[in-house]
Amino acid sequence: MKNLSIFVSVFLISGSFLLAEDSLLEKALVDTATTKEQKEAVKNYFLNKAKEHRKLAKHYRDLAELRHGGKSASDENTKAKQKNLAESLDKEAVEDEAHANSIK
Repeated sequence: MKNLSIFVSVFLISGSFLLAEDSLLEKALVDTATTKEQKEAVKNYFLNKAKEHRKLAKHYRDLAELRHGGKSASDENTKAKQKNLAESLDKEAVEDEAHANSIK
């Protein structure tokens, strides 16, 4: 059990580093885009990312509506998690669209 908790801790920490790296890379993309073509490419990147987030959010909402069987409490917890994931993805999509719209 102790090994599992260590693994989960390492996994969560590495995940947060990956998210930080992604945001740093995206910031660098925005900051270094100087030509009209580069700015358009970065804008399209953020718009496509937002589109993928919305698509995945819809998938989670659809999954939340399905009956998975099993115990009612477990099924409700699963639905709540899927709805929370969908909401988080929608928020990320809004942020991505805001990034895209801020590129002039």
